[in-house]
Amino acid sequence: YGIDPGKESIETAQNNNPETNIFFQQGHSHNLPYADNSFDVIILSMVLQWIPRKYLIKTIAEIDRVLKTDGIIYIQEFLPNKSITSVSRHNQDVFIFKDDYSSFFVTFPWLKEVSRKVDKIEEGEDQQRCTSIIRKYEIEDVYFFKNASKEKQYD
Repeated sequence: YGIDPGKESIETAQNNNPETNIFFQQGHSHNLPYADNSFDVIILSMVLQWIPRKYLIKTIAEIDRVLKTDGIIYIQEFLPNKSITSVSRHNQDVFIFKDDYSSFFVTFPWLKEVSRKVDKIEEGEDQQRCTSIIRKYEIEDVYFFKNASKEKQYD
């Protein structure tokens, strides 16, 4: 399954992937049209930098919602030494946000980064890349559950 807000992007993807078991649809990451816990793997390759800031947290929540427990998020993005914002060369109304997006996901204790590779460092801080694999764990694996019904003991 692939989702993109651009009609042309969807048409290009469909034309270049004639397989019948690959599905593309127009939509947005902050409102995914999929059921809860429906994906084993989510791939975000050079995607998050394009998400408007007002939709970033909702996008992360939607990814968490549709990802199964023990599922994997594969993120490939730029990894600047500090957050960088620029205007798209293709559209002056679109901003690009380069950041360490893995760190956004792992603020949730059930999402843990299990692998990280940084490359293209020699190309400069705004061109280096990071590939991260994040795993979604069971709530019971990350939280200690206290017994809420403690009985009072009297001597």
